[in-house]
Amino acid sequence: MGPLIGGGQMPPTDAAEETVIIPGSSLAGAIRAIHEAMNNSCLRIIDGGYRAVHRHAASPQLLQETENGTLRMAIITHVTPAGLPDRVALCDRVVWVPVDRFTMTPRTGMRVDLPDDPATTQPAQRGPRLAARAHDVSEDARGRWFILVTDVKPRANHPVYFACGRLARPVEQVQVPERAQAALARAIETSSELHGINVTQTGYVNVERHGYLLGRKLALGHDGESMGPIPVGTPVWVKTEVAGGARFVSEIRMSLAWRRTSKIRAIDRVPPTLRPCQDPARLCPTCRLFGSAGADDNVDEGPTSQNSYRGHIRFVDARASTPPQRETFTRAPLLSPKPTAGQFYLDNQRAEGSMHPHVPTAQWDSTADGNGPRPIRGRKFYWRTRQGGHLPAPQHRGRHFGTRNAAQTQEVTVLAEGSSFTTRVAFDNLSLIEIGSLLAAASPHRVLGAERVLTVGGGRPFGWGAVRGVISDFSAAGPTSRYMGTDEDLLPSAEDCLTAYQEDMAQRSAAQQWPILAKLLTVNPPGVADAHVWYPPKPHAAGHGPQRGTQQFDEGFEFWQRTSGLQLAHPPHRPLQSLPHAGRPDQNIPVV
Repeated sequence: MGPLIGGGQMPPTDAAEETVIIPGSSLAGAIRAIHEAMNNSCLRIIDGGYRAVHRHAASPQLLQETENGTLRMAIITHVTPAGLPDRVALCDRVVWVPVDRFTMTPRTGMRVDLPDDPATTQPAQRGPRLAARAHDVSEDARGRWFILVTDVKPRANHPVYFACGRLARPVEQVQVPERAQAALARAIETSSELHGINVTQTGYVNVERHGYLLGRKLALGHDGESMGPIPVGTPVWVKTEVAGGARFVSEIRMSLAWRRTSKIRAIDRVPPTLRPCQDPARLCPTCRLFGSAGADDNVDEGPTSQNSYRGHIRFVDARASTPPQRETFTRAPLLSPKPTAGQFYLDNQRAEGSMHPHVPTAQWDSTADGNGPRPIRGRKFYWRTRQGGHLPAPQHRGRHFGTRNAAQTQEVTVLAEGSSFTTRVAFDNLSLIEIGSLLAAASPHRVLGAERVLTVGGGRPFGWGAVRGVISDFSAAGPTSRYMGTDEDLLPSAEDCLTAYQEDMAQRSAAQQWPILAKLLTVNPPGVADAHVWYPPKPHAAGHGPQRGTQQFDEGFEFWQRTSGLQLAHPPHRPLQSLPHAGRPDQNIPVV
């Protein structure tokens, strides 16, 4: 009922016959998601140990922390076999040097010849800057000062300064415990340094503005499995604490306004009744049918226990009934989902419209979590599009605005609306009600009415993957009928199973959510037009604001900034604004 793509080979095919297929695992995942929602089952597919990573807001608090010594520069002096720092040497002073005062191209970790007590000035709301009367800065391999070169994109057209830290005398070595190392590693996983094109080895890359080389910053390589080591001698920013008479690093950053890792885990936001099943004797309805497998985290960075249960359902690959119409093209950029986006993922009922001057209230560990972690908002669904029988609309196709987002585009092969596939699903040892629940999830229109659909394959933020499930044949038999023979008229039909399931659910609270679920499984429900299933979802009127297809319109970051819950020094502020509830008639969000 809409454009469809699959993972892996695009599209997947049967190696022997070159028939286009949908892998059975994809079908199982799609049907399981509907079954979980219908029965209010556990959130099996969740990373309970997940911690959000947020960029630090550029606020006066950063300056206060550097001035009072809470946040200070340090130099990495030793790293673990995993490439993470486990010991640093503290700096006792920081000076910000204008980029045009360096006599060479500055590079992160380079030592320079600043005097022990350089002349500085300190404008309001800024750190100490090298004074105009001071000498220019040159490289000095034996110098006491270390340069930290960072990205300049967030600074727009403002003057560029790079921080230089002075190594304390005598040298003060401080240990970095495993917890701080783990938080740093988690933050690095989400950093843009790991999303560049072909950044597989740690090294230094150019920092440029308007074609001019300003410096060379550290780029952390990743080979797909592990991170390259952070070089000894790299300057960082740290917070320290004292316990048992010994000072240790409690937080480490790769730049001043960098990233922080939340203390709250994803599992802390999930109600106990919805946490992944662990006891085979107390499984939720979905784990009972589909099985339960995965490592359940007990403690951070500690041992895990495997709690698995084999399911009662087997899915065969779905094979194309006839060769489908297809098109290969480069889709618009997509990244993996970001649960850090509190506007979309968290229940903000008690924090809607709130603001904070230092930590935006949309973020994890903000003041909005002051009375306990806000719960995860619910199960995630995307609106689906039909697009009049055509292949994907222009807004879903990649556009060229330089190299930005080039790493997040992908060439895909899309199957057109009207493509038909046939599969077979086998089950065993299920009750009449359980069979009915499986049929309802595979063909939701049988219990929710009208044209309810599954979502299969990728491109879901574009509205792709709407599939209507039709039960063309059904057969169920118990041990007596299988081995001794029974009149076929006495065997349960698909309708018998569906009726038994609906009668059972009529007594359960989970069915109260079915009207909302029905809307979520509808293509083009009222208030959600095809053209609006995009980000941002609704263009400005002609001649007013950015227009669809332009780089400015495609930039999504502005929305997250404007709705983050950050109180600025001067209006307009940025109050927290959440995604509309699925039951609301108008699902549009503002274009900013």
